[in-house]
Amino acid sequence: EFCVDGLFFPDRTPSTGALAVKNVYRPVTARLIANGVLELKNRLSFRNTSYITCHGKVMLQGEAVFDFSFACDIQPGATHIYNLNFEVSHGDVQILLDYFDGDKSVASECVDASFELTKLNAPSAGRNIYVTQESGVVTVHYDAGIVRFSKEKGAVIGYSYCGKEYLAMRPGNYGNGRIYTNIYRAPIDNDRILNYVWKMYGYNDLTTENVSVEAVQRDTYVDVAIINKLKDKRGKLRFTVNDVYTVRSNGQINVRSELKPVSKVQPYIPKIGKIIEMRPEFSEIIYFGSGPYESYPDFKEQSRPGVYHTNVDELPVNYIRPQESGNRTDIRYAVAMDKEGAGLMFLADSELLNFNGKRYTDKALATFKHREDIVKEDDVIYYSVDGYMLGVGSASCGPMTLPEYRLKCNRKYVYSFTVMPFTELKYVMAEIQSKTNNREDK
Repeated sequence: EFCVDGLFFPDRTPSTGALAVKNVYRPVTARLIANGVLELKNRLSFRNTSYITCHGKVMLQGEAVFDFSFACDIQPGATHIYNLNFEVSHGDVQILLDYFDGDKSVASECVDASFELTKLNAPSAGRNIYVTQESGVVTVHYDAGIVRFSKEKGAVIGYSYCGKEYLAMRPGNYGNGRIYTNIYRAPIDNDRILNYVWKMYGYNDLTTENVSVEAVQRDTYVDVAIINKLKDKRGKLRFTVNDVYTVRSNGQINVRSELKPVSKVQPYIPKIGKIIEMRPEFSEIIYFGSGPYESYPDFKEQSRPGVYHTNVDELPVNYIRPQESGNRTDIRYAVAMDKEGAGLMFLADSELLNFNGKRYTDKALATFKHREDIVKEDDVIYYSVDGYMLGVGSASCGPMTLPEYRLKCNRKYVYSFTVMPFTELKYVMAEIQSKTNNREDK
């Protein structure tokens, strides 16, 4: 793809790289030096930035709470301090800055002021929840639905709430299950060298061998502990996975997963997370994270935190050669819902998540040669909730991904998130807003 991998595609639409470069080359940069006080630096060597006006917003939990603007009258190479006369001492707070030359947008950036993840209350005690086991399936019955686990697959195969099934309905085709571990991504251009090694170690074609599925009944919840082995096509063990699904009486599932490589010499891991196979109607997406463009751990200057509404078909980037794309970083929560407003919310527990979605598997995506070759499945959407993501780097013909963005096999990886079912989005959003307001009142 070296003949068509510039900042603009052949049809003259900008690539994500072009959007990133626009902000990387911005003439001014900002940093927070005290509560409500910004220091701006003129990065130009010979020109005053008086031609630039800065328009900013203070965002709390994804919503604007304060607007401001000022002229950036700064000498070349110098700094200037601006007092916003607005202080925030807690919560999830960002300062969004947009730089303009008259009516023309020059660049934008985000300054993190405070960070705090929203926590949800567990349901009250004494509500109805119990477990049944039949024909190799463990079923957790809660107040308004059920969660089904396959002992053969070592995975979730069903999840219903108020009579609505959320996971893909493909009788006789359970594959790896409906919620299961995934470590592979379709190689990007910079993964060309790594991809050869990934294939040598079978990362692109791992199979799951279940060791055990054990359900333990508690007062108001059920713990389902699952141990799986991930093996390559030759049967060689590559990873072990220990999952605990805590199903609560309101249908909420807390997912805690631990992935452990069996050898330290295995290559970098592309990503670590869960695939959630949902029915095709759950295509509408709302997320609180970096957007509105794709982003990766070391490639996010083009995006900034906010609440965004999109569709699963708008997530992937239409690269000339199909490859991994469309990831969203810094996810606080992501919602996948149908047009009636029912769906699932994926909520970060302790660390920010990655989120993505598409109508084909990563394995299938890796086989497509041109954007016109992509074939979408019509009965499933593959959502990815990842605790870890390998950086993109510049290894196509340059240095490897920086060390802090590599996923080495010399350690175990633990991540967690919460899944919340809903029939109307306003109710689950109200619970988040209630927690936010309670925190602000303290």
